[in-house]
Amino acid sequence: MDGGIDLDNHIKRSFGDVQEVDRLAAAQLRAERLAEVSMRVREESMRVNAEFAAIERDPVPDPQFGQPQTAYLALSPEGERQ
Repeated sequence: MDGGIDLDNHIKRSFGDVQEVDRLAAAQLRAERLAEVSMRVREESMRVNAEFAAIERDPVPDPQFGQPQTAYLALSPEGERQ
């Protein structure tokens, strides 16, 4: 009967090893997906920031003097345009 106990332990250890490999593979996949999404978000953020920078640098004629003035986007404390 000792052979049966050793086989049972071997199966339990092997199954535990398979579970560990599955856990590590899932963690690696999750890390890769997170890195990909993070890069996409970063690229979009840089695009939006560039749009805001272009607007802020865009000269707007001063109606009183006819000279260009720098336009600034004013936001309320709640983040709404004023």
